[in-house]
Amino acid sequence: MKLPLRCSLLAHLGLVVGLLAGAQAVAAELQRWLYSPQNLWVDKNIDALEALWRRAAKAGYTHILLADSKFAKLGEMDERYFRNVERLKRLAAELKLEIVPALFSVGYSNDLLWHDPNLVEALPVRDALFIVQGGEARLYPDGPVGLKGGGFSDLGLWDWRDTTVTGDGGAALIRNPGGQNARLVQRLRLTPFRQYHVSLRIKTQDFSGTAEVKVLVGGRALNYNFLGVKRTQDWKVHHVVFNSLTNSEANLYLGCWDGRSGSLWFDDALLEEIGLLNLVRRSGAPLVVKREDGRALVEGTDFAPLVDPRMGNQPWNGAYDVYHEPPVIKTLLPEGTRLRVSYYHAVTVYDDQAMICLSEPRTVELLRDQAKRMHAAWRAKGYMMSHDEIRVLNWCGACQRRGLDAGAILADNVRTCIRLLREVNPGGDI
Repeated sequence: MKLPLRCSLLAHLGLVVGLLAGAQAVAAELQRWLYSPQNLWVDKNIDALEALWRRAAKAGYTHILLADSKFAKLGEMDERYFRNVERLKRLAAELKLEIVPALFSVGYSNDLLWHDPNLVEALPVRDALFIVQGGEARLYPDGPVGLKGGGFSDLGLWDWRDTTVTGDGGAALIRNPGGQNARLVQRLRLTPFRQYHVSLRIKTQDFSGTAEVKVLVGGRALNYNFLGVKRTQDWKVHHVVFNSLTNSEANLYLGCWDGRSGSLWFDDALLEEIGLLNLVRRSGAPLVVKREDGRALVEGTDFAPLVDPRMGNQPWNGAYDVYHEPPVIKTLLPEGTRLRVSYYHAVTVYDDQAMICLSEPRTVELLRDQAKRMHAAWRAKGYMMSHDEIRVLNWCGACQRRGLDAGAILADNVRTCIRLLREVNPGGDI
């Protein structure tokens, strides 16, 4: 049935009004978030945040996602820090902004690891050979380890190279690659679950691109840290450390994939098997030292207590360097005694990103303590859980004993963290 014109117009008008009202309701409910990472211990940073937040409020922002590495160590903060916290809370109330503090840094865990660097998730080394000489047991590789042509006087000793790599006075040179791949490659023979170290000297002159060392098995990388090569630098030694994991072969790549212009030199490349670098000591990462006949040795009796004094404190707690001189095993065992040593070592990604072990009870204690201290300080309506970019998980003994895959371990931790927040802030947003 055809409606009269007046009824039809009224129906259309009602539809338009309804749509406009719905759009206004959606606009009114829209949340606009501003991410504000800042060190709240510094007074001038609070001044900068105030200026930024006032601009944000005028622009219609509604929420501030606030992050500070010191949120993981509030127990160590002084009166000034908490005075700045109160100042920000008053400012947010004035501007009608809701502060959502970020906590539980699972993935980028260096701030939590400040409390105990040994909680870092660690990779296993199994049955590495150590031989006693002069009261010290040092690592000896089971088989030949090294690079052919690491001095670069003969590039033909490498398995293959791109034409953009040439020799230059005993060094390898990449000059003005123009976006082409520029790499040297050598196949490596490895022992599974061993720790290896590559060192080499690098020089650049106005180089536009990323100098890289990659240890690849198919499309999978075994090393994860940035080299930190500058656009222009004199000769400097750079280090790469990797664990072979299950692999007995890999390809070592030196060069760049994205070079445009300028010059990049490599020289004096060395490969060695190493032991006990960034040694992790905790119950879930056991150290086992035994004779080759299988008889286990007792720490403190057969050999001195063993730690890596530079593990996880370079330059402060929770920071891990790529390479330093590893410790040795001090012992009074007879000369030539052959030992097999199994242990776990820290591994980092990019620029020192470290992951905390999710299976150690101490980790949950730290997360619970953080939840309590954060809510006591902020009394926020809600909190952002900072689980992000989990790069290393389910390798240490504590994780492996659970019989779960990495996804299940992570899911269990997420549930645990939700429970911890519910304990301190029932009904709050997460």
